[in-house]
Amino acid sequence: MEPMVPLDGRFMARRLGFLDVVSNSGNQIWFFWGPDVRCQVLVDHEQLLHVRVESNKWPKPLFVTAVYAKCDTVERRELWDALRAASVGASLWIVGGDFNTILSPDERSGAQPRVVAHLELSQSDHRGLLVEAECTVERKVSSFRFQHMWTTHSEFLGVVRRNWQYPTVGSGMMRLQQKLTRLKHCLKEWNKTVFGNVFDNVAAAERGLKEADEAYDQDPCDRTLVERNRCSAELKRRFRGTIFGIQHEGEYLTDPIAIKDSAASFFQRLLTAEPVFPEEMDGEHLADGLTDEDRRSLCVMQTLEEVREAVFSIDPDSVAGPDGFGAVFFILVGRSLPRMFSAQ
Repeated sequence: MEPMVPLDGRFMARRLGFLDVVSNSGNQIWFFWGPDVRCQVLVDHEQLLHVRVESNKWPKPLFVTAVYAKCDTVERRELWDALRAASVGASLWIVGGDFNTILSPDERSGAQPRVVAHLELSQSDHRGLLVEAECTVERKVSSFRFQHMWTTHSEFLGVVRRNWQYPTVGSGMMRLQQKLTRLKHCLKEWNKTVFGNVFDNVAAAERGLKEADEAYDQDPCDRTLVERNRCSAELKRRFRGTIFGIQHEGEYLTDPIAIKDSAASFFQRLLTAEPVFPEEMDGEHLADGLTDEDRRSLCVMQTLEEVREAVFSIDPDSVAGPDGFGAVFFILVGRSLPRMFSAQ
């Protein structure tokens, strides 16, 4: 702000370690940027410089307005009009500079409280402000999905057994629904405590294997060989419990955005497809092969043993149902907890 010297863009940018620089029409505002960003001047005003800043590291562009206001109240009205015209709505917008309106922050009116940290004085008589921009990914509540790797842990059945024994109200399917809902929350917390973040675990296993390889290269003895083999087996086990991508129409997708778009496109085609109605069938040509005993059996309640046989006949690797529990859960837990298939 207010450099009071002519601008030699290339010289000043090179001197200060930046890629390039622009100034406003009054040469009172200089805006420098580095090689990681791209800048475009949108508004060049006597009292402000409004630029659009983009970077491959940011999901959205950032708008920056540097202000050097007039000391006269009447002349500052032009500044307020220019700021209103440059408004970017809900986009990211930083407005800063010298407004020449108040002597201290206590005199300001409106806006929300903020914390500002000024840098130490260096080669200038102004204290610089450091602005950090981070790409934050919105974490949505993930739906529950039963993980096969849980069944390999020695404490899994004990966790399920203890949670299953807690009392519930009602009877039949109502109690089963309550137990499954309660077990979902329990398994989620247990997974965070026991297994943690699978990607962090894979990274830690890779570091352990690298350290074991280096130790074996420096000292190729039986002890370091055993440690290297152990780390290699641990890394393979971590990889088996991690999903890094999906295959879509012959193409292997690993980017989270591409996977999301693939799923959305699949269900959009599935749910918006034209319905196909079968041709009407003439019932006169269908022979009535049901006996009276067959008709009576259609209304008979299934026995608990028939329910067990039906559940245990499902492929353990089949896709989980809407509740997130796959057949492998009911098969494994049903054999360990016989009371799961009971009327109580």
